[in-house]
Amino acid sequence: MTFKPIRKRRVYHEVIEQIMSAIERGDIHPGSKFPSERQLAEKLSVSRTTIKEAISVMESSGTVIVRPGVGTFLREVNTEDILHRLNIVIQNHTLNIVELMEIRQAIEGSAAYFAALRATEGELLELETKYHDLAASVHQEKLAAEEDYAFHMTILTMAKNDLMVNMMNLLSERLKKGLVESRTETLGKKGKATIVLEEHKVIAEAIAAGDCGAAREAMWHHLQNVKTRFI
Repeated sequence: MTFKPIRKRRVYHEVIEQIMSAIERGDIHPGSKFPSERQLAEKLSVSRTTIKEAISVMESSGTVIVRPGVGTFLREVNTEDILHRLNIVIQNHTLNIVELMEIRQAIEGSAAYFAALRATEGELLELETKYHDLAASVHQEKLAAEEDYAFHMTILTMAKNDLMVNMMNLLSERLKKGLVESRTETLGKKGKATIVLEEHKVIAEAIAAGDCGAAREAMWHHLQNVKTRFI
């Protein structure tokens, strides 16, 4: 007898499913404005943090546009495309984050080591820029999955090992989905995003200092912390 592992279901997935149903019914049209976070939280009987998580994930998937001080709008594309993208988001919860993090520990730990050994001044400046981009998004309480991805891929490039880069490119879609999942979990816990940002800072500083061992350890520690949150 074979059973599949039961995955922990996240509340924001249910919020997205409710929004999908509203789109299918025609209650929400492409280009239309969503109710406020407070109104959605009241209507769905969930916290505003959960609504913020759902909106951040939908923004990352390209289905909504968030205009600060104005509101959240459904993108002006055809309904079928929007529903397809949201369905992919819902399916993401089946992704095995733990296995993905272990692969990343094996590859990116070594990448951080060699980045510290081989990085040029120009590459270190590029990594610093990627870190500041990530920090800006975190401070604006955005999901920051794209900025996180750019930071890690920059380190892989700095390692100057084409095989490492190619291996991660093969996993790029899974990696991006995993980042959305992990950063959404982080966004839902007060103060956690700042702690995770500090982990990225430690990685960048170790690489900039040319400390290969510390860079590898910092990367491994960061990914271990991500993995632990999903065990």
